[in-house]
Amino acid sequence: MFIHPNALNSLEIKEITKFASQFCRCELGFFVSENTRPAENLSDLKERLALFSSYINFIDKNGDLPWSPKIVPIYHMIDSAKSCGILSGQELIFVRILMSLADRLKYTLMEFLDEYPQFKILTEQLRDFSSELEQLSVIDEDGYLYDSASEYLSNTRMNIRNIRDKIRARANTIFNDKQISPLLTERVLSQRYGKFVCLVRADARTTFPGTLIEVAPRGNSVYMAPHVLDNLNAQYNSLCAEEKNESDRILTAITTNLIARLGAINSAENVIGTLDLFFSLAEIIRKYKWHIPHIATKTYVNLKEARHPLLPQNSVPINICCGEDFSSLVITGPNTGGKTVALKTVGVCTILTWFGWPIPASDDSTIGDIDAIFTDIGDEQSIEQSLSTFSAHIKQIKEIDEAATGKSLILLDELGAGTDPEEGAALGIAMLENFLERGSLVISSTHHNPIKYFAITHKGVEAASVEFDAKTLCPTYKILIGVPGQSNAITIASVLGLSQKIIARAKNAMQGEANTQEMISELIQKTEALELKQRKTESLFQKATEQKEKYDKKLKNLTDNEFEIVNSAKEKANEILRSTQNEAKNFIKKIRNSHDLKDAQRILEKKNKSVKERATSHTRSIEDKLKKESVAVTGETLQTGDTVMILSLGTKAIIQEVNNKEATVTSKNGNVTISHVKLSNLKLVASTKEKKPEKNVTIFIERPTNVPMELDLHEMDRATALPELEQYLDRAYRAGYGSVRIIHGHGKGVMRQAVHDVCAATSFVKSFALAGISDGGYGATIVIFKRG
Repeated sequence: MFIHPNALNSLEIKEITKFASQFCRCELGFFVSENTRPAENLSDLKERLALFSSYINFIDKNGDLPWSPKIVPIYHMIDSAKSCGILSGQELIFVRILMSLADRLKYTLMEFLDEYPQFKILTEQLRDFSSELEQLSVIDEDGYLYDSASEYLSNTRMNIRNIRDKIRARANTIFNDKQISPLLTERVLSQRYGKFVCLVRADARTTFPGTLIEVAPRGNSVYMAPHVLDNLNAQYNSLCAEEKNESDRILTAITTNLIARLGAINSAENVIGTLDLFFSLAEIIRKYKWHIPHIATKTYVNLKEARHPLLPQNSVPINICCGEDFSSLVITGPNTGGKTVALKTVGVCTILTWFGWPIPASDDSTIGDIDAIFTDIGDEQSIEQSLSTFSAHIKQIKEIDEAATGKSLILLDELGAGTDPEEGAALGIAMLENFLERGSLVISSTHHNPIKYFAITHKGVEAASVEFDAKTLCPTYKILIGVPGQSNAITIASVLGLSQKIIARAKNAMQGEANTQEMISELIQKTEALELKQRKTESLFQKATEQKEKYDKKLKNLTDNEFEIVNSAKEKANEILRSTQNEAKNFIKKIRNSHDLKDAQRILEKKNKSVKERATSHTRSIEDKLKKESVAVTGETLQTGDTVMILSLGTKAIIQEVNNKEATVTSKNGNVTISHVKLSNLKLVASTKEKKPEKNVTIFIERPTNVPMELDLHEMDRATALPELEQYLDRAYRAGYGSVRIIHGHGKGVMRQAVHDVCAATSFVKSFALAGISDGGYGATIVIFKRG
């Protein structure tokens, strides 16, 4: 996509890129941000967005990629070394840091290449620096060469140390000489201009056996080189010169090799800068709720909940579209109502998208195939060129007309302004018709009623307005598509206290416009009423959907638990029977000594009969309730191979044969066959026609195996993810894990909140919290189970 220079300036793209790169950690990230150019075509754009999406998914699941806070740009440093041929040890430390990071990044990206194939774009730019890193290993952390850098350097430095030891020994002799030591200011050996010297009293300079090298700052002492050290000083200086020559030789050789790898270094810096920019954009997504838009193959713009990035976060978001049912949108409304901001928001979001970046809009926004973007926004009056505002606008329109195609986006602010209203409106309409014939996407703003009328009546053109509250005299900044706006100048003047006589005359002067203004006002009111009804309808639909999900979940729980209820009821009845029988036995013991034993036994038998009837009735009532779901009642047809539930036993079986009102079944493992089972005692669980895997609610005695330590939900919808989460937590808890990780992704936080709600409602969960940066940060939650 081509961006006209006027568009870059009027849309403040430099300021936008600074905002987007505010969380970059090094200069390379800022450099990549400032020098990003839009994708050339849709294929390139989709590739960029796929790469950025892969990065976001990666850090959600695995935390950040390798990084070093000491990274600095090195390309220009090495490029400038072509003239001098050598880099210092300190400079080479920065080279080693960058190359080491490039190697670690390549290793990590290659490790995840199967899962994120888009990373190949980056790994191909990261070359192998192993030989350079081996060369650079001869430098210590302070930038000095190790003795082992070469054998000659090692020997030279050993000789230097030996000479230095001899000099110190000879100096001690001087310090201990009773004739010389009184001449010294201090018993200290120093170095001046490559020679070892003593600090001598100024009045003893002619007496001390040595050569004057320098006068001390205060003047009461002088630095003198003792004659006894002359030979040793000469040897020391010679060895130091040899050491420097050898060090320079080694550094020059390393520098020469690095200059030969300038292309690879430039590519590595580009990858590191890109990943640093991705880090900043990920933080922008998290902090400012930006999103990656959808991409359309047609020339189209549809922004939902879009904000200009340089406006405060509490600014009113806008919904605006163009390119579906109409290719030209004319926005009208009062001054300071937000028309220009709306145009700039569209332009900024389009350019950011074609950069391959997220945009300050909701995730259901769409940007299409746009080959160029042109703007005529703001007062472009040029004193140097002696151009009026109108002339400057015409000059820009001329450039746009010469370059725009049917796939271009054109943003025109104050169409027809700066000249006679009638002529300006006529020119504005002519411009719209010209671009309409060409098929260009045009979004413009105007105050001229003829242009408004053209937008309402002409096919392919749509009118819109920035909503204005006439009571408060404040714009709401809301874009109303299909509704032409009013300038409200007379209304504002009236509220501000302008003479009613003047107001009346103004209204009379606008008699020809009265019907149009009245129509516009009525249309705005109807649109507001319609939007209110739509919001209420959407709210009711949302509530209905939530209720349906709620009852579907309750129904599933009932289905899963109904057979446990039967067994529980049977057990409860048996418990009642056992309890009563025990009471009866105690009763018999008490009355054994009774004279009327037969009467007591009759009472006991009557009581046992009553208890049995109560237990049987309790069980039968539960079973009757469940048998209403039998195939005899539901009318479902059983076939060989169907899975059924034997209601009286609460167990599952396979249909072998159906004969009238009875069936022959076998147990699930095939070990037991039961004949003449009534259809009223069978419930269809899974038909062979459906071939759907059944979800059994099974109570395991042994611990489950092969349970992973983490669960990835971030690509699931809420309805699928929550049941999956509940089952996983149960299995992980019974598997004996102390803690697990749930990956829910960043997103808008909806899935994260849903995961936390499930964890809070789970009795065996001790605690849960967002993961650390290395474990996924805001994109994952660590769950700790109750144990002991």
